[in-house]
Amino acid sequence: MRLNKYRLFIVFLLLISFLKLYFGYPYHHEDADQFYYWGKYLAENGFSQFYQIDVPNATRANYPPIINYVLFLTRKFYLLLHEVIWRLHLRISFYYFRRNTSLFIPWLETKLGAVTINKIPAILADAINSLLIYKLVVLVSKGKRHKLGIFLAGIFVLSPAVWYSSSIWGQVDGLYILGALVSLIFLLKERYLISMLLLLLSVLTKPTAIYLAPVFFLVYLKKAGWRTWVKAFFLAAVTVLLLYYPFAPGENLRWISQFFFGSLGGPLGQMVNNAFNFWVLPLGFNDFPSTYKVVGISLDRLGYGLYFLGAIILTSFFLRVKKQMSSKKIILVGFLFSLLAFLVLPKVHERYFYPALIFSLLLAQFGKNWLVIYLLLSSIHFFNLYHFWWIPSFEPLKLFLSNIMIVKIMVMVEIAIFLYGVVKLVKEKA
Repeated sequence: MRLNKYRLFIVFLLLISFLKLYFGYPYHHEDADQFYYWGKYLAENGFSQFYQIDVPNATRANYPPIINYVLFLTRKFYLLLHEVIWRLHLRISFYYFRRNTSLFIPWLETKLGAVTINKIPAILADAINSLLIYKLVVLVSKGKRHKLGIFLAGIFVLSPAVWYSSSIWGQVDGLYILGALVSLIFLLKERYLISMLLLLLSVLTKPTAIYLAPVFFLVYLKKAGWRTWVKAFFLAAVTVLLLYYPFAPGENLRWISQFFFGSLGGPLGQMVNNAFNFWVLPLGFNDFPSTYKVVGISLDRLGYGLYFLGAIILTSFFLRVKKQMSSKKIILVGFLFSLLAFLVLPKVHERYFYPALIFSLLLAQFGKNWLVIYLLLSSIHFFNLYHFWWIPSFEPLKLFLSNIMIVKIMVMVEIAIFLYGVVKLVKEKA
C-alpha cells in the first residue's frame, strides 16, 4: 500500500471510530455499567484488595488485571477531560463555544457520559485490529496483496457485529483480540518468545482469549526450542505476578490460578447462556443447569468431553506436517478450535464467538468461499448479540429472532461450517 493510501485508510478508521462513539452513546449493556463502577472505584480507591471487596452498585470484579488497568486509565482520562473542558469554559468567552460547553459539561457529568468515554478504548481497538488484519494479509502474501488486505480490514471494521459489540453493547472484546492478533503476527514470523508473551497478555486482558490459544501452543510445541520454553515460563510467571500484585498483594501464583480459572466460566450456571451453539438444539433456551444429568452424566461433562474429543481430532490432523506449517493451516485450525469451543463447551455466552469470527475473516484471503462464510458468521453473531437484549428496539427483527426454529437453523449453519472446515483441514497436504 502506498503511503498516501495508508494514511487515507487511517483517516477512514478514525472517522468510523468517531461515528461508532456518536451513534452508540445512547445505548449500553449492563456490562458497561459494571465497567463504569469498577473504573470509578479504582480511580478513587486504588487497586489494593480490589478482587476481595464488593464494589458498590456492581458485582465483584472477576476480570483479569489488564482490563482493570484500562478502566482505571479511562476513568482518569475522563476526569482530566472534564477538568480541561471546565477550565476552557471559564476562560473562553466566545458565545458559541460557551453555549456548547454549557450543554456538554452537564451531559459529561452523567453516568451515560462517563460510560460513553469508557467505550473509547474498545472502539480504538477495533480500528487497530483492522490495521492488524491488513498487516496479516500482507504478511501471509509476502507483501503482495495490499488491496485485499484493505478490503478485508474495511469489512471487519464495518461489520455490524463488531460495530454492535463495542459501540452499542459497550464490551471490550476488541482489546484482547488486539493482543491475540499481534501474537499471531509474531507467530507467523517465527518469533515464538514474543508471541508467547503477547498471547499471555491477551489472556490476561480477557479469559475468552484462552479458547483461541490451542493452535498457538501446537505451533510452539512443534517449532519452539526448549530454551524458548524456559524463558517463556520464567517471563510469564514474573509478568503474571507483577500484573496481579497491585490488586492482591501477598498472593501467590496458586491463588492467581484459582481466581483466573474460577472466573473463566462466568457467574451463570445454566448450560445455555444465550449462545447460538449446539446445546440450543436439544435444550432451547430453557434454564437447564450445567450439572443436569443425562444418562448419569452431567451436561457440563458432556460438553467438555465433546470439546476434548474434537480437540484430539483437530490436533491429529494439524500435526500431519513433515516440513513446514503453512499460514493457511495455522489460521484454519485456529478458526476450528475457536468455533469448537463456542459450539460445545458449557456455560459459554454469545460473545465467546468473537475469536472464531476473527479467524474466519483471516481465512477469507484464501478463497471467496471463506468470505461468504465470514459474512454468514458475522450476521449470525450480530443476531446472537441482539437476541434477548433487543436494543435498539426493532420489532420485525425481534419477531424473527424470537422463533426458536430460526435460531436452530443458524446453529446448524455454524455446525455445517465447522464440518466444512474440518474437511478442508483433512485435504490440506501434509
